[in-house]
Amino acid sequence: MSRATAFELWIDGERQKSSMRAPIGWNSLYGMVGKTKLFVTEDHDGLPAGTYHFVGKWYLDASFFGGEFGEPVSLLECDMTVNFT
Repeated sequence: MSRATAFELWIDGERQKSSMRAPIGWNSLYGMVGKTKLFVTEDHDGLPAGTYHFVGKWYLDASFFGGEFGEPVSLLECDMTVNFT
């Protein structure tokens, strides 16, 4: 798996640290065993009550689209404001 296939989580404009896990398991979408990348961001103390701006950014390797292997291509960005009470 290319490093270019990645996910970033931003909270209030600050990129969050995450760890990548790549388990091998059954992929029901494709009906086969495959490897999946999971990006885990942990905050053991949680976030205090308040309003937060979350942005998730997904990138795929350009080779999926006929480009150069190892080049990230922005696939999707999700922008959301959440209020924790």
